[in-house]
Amino acid sequence: MIEARGEILSYPVEEGEPFNLTRSSGTREKNAAWSPDGTTVALLRSPDLESSSIVALDVSEGVAGTPRTI
Repeated sequence: MIEARGEILSYPVEEGEPFNLTRSSGTREKNAAWSPDGTTVALLRSPDLESSSIVALDVSEGVAGTPRTI
């Protein structure tokens, strides 16, 4: 998983194309980390330079679910 241009991308271990987990415009995501069981990604989301929130994405189905603020 890498951060590029304010987005979080997941790269497959074997073969395949990178997948944009966040797909959000107007915000910056950074400092992403996988949960120990690999079903959730937690990250910081910053809509501006003065505030940020911790967001969790459920990726258990192979795609990023609706983000929830934690």
